[in-house]
Amino acid sequence: MANDPLETPTRPEASAMQGATPSPQSSVIERQAKPPETSVKFGSSALRAHFARFHPNCPTATREILIARLTSRRWVGASIGMAVGIGLQNYVRHYMTAYDEYLRSDLMTRDEARAFVLKRVKWIIGSWGPWKVTVRYRVVAADDRRPGEPSPGGDDKGTL
Repeated sequence: MANDPLETPTRPEASAMQGATPSPQSSVIERQAKPPETSVKFGSSALRAHFARFHPNCPTATREILIARLTSRRWVGASIGMAVGIGLQNYVRHYMTAYDEYLRSDLMTRDEARAFVLKRVKWIIGSWGPWKVTVRYRVVAADDRRPGEPSPGGDDKGTL
């Protein structure tokens, strides 16, 4: 069965070394070749400082819940900003939108439901930032209406 695709050794050096015991030096070299995975556990004071700087308008209860969640786990290869961003998006998606109802309804896939609530999630997180959010709208006078468009008061049929 030399050409069996389910045969265990897949590397050429593994098939050449069948039956040979691996030397301790070769296993050390293989372990050193992989970059070490570093995990970080963020402290609550560092997270509070991050929230104060980048999300000062986040509600206090939400901030405390997120800090408790973020400090309870180890983050592999993530900066504090990435960890807070992931935590914020998950929290807002599940607790401040209808995301879970969309999933339970079986009308949308997970990706479709995420895409459907993405704009609201971004808007909520953006409103917690230090920047000023302005909403622009246009005041329409009666003379500026398009033909067939109803008046703001709804008192006519929309004809000019």
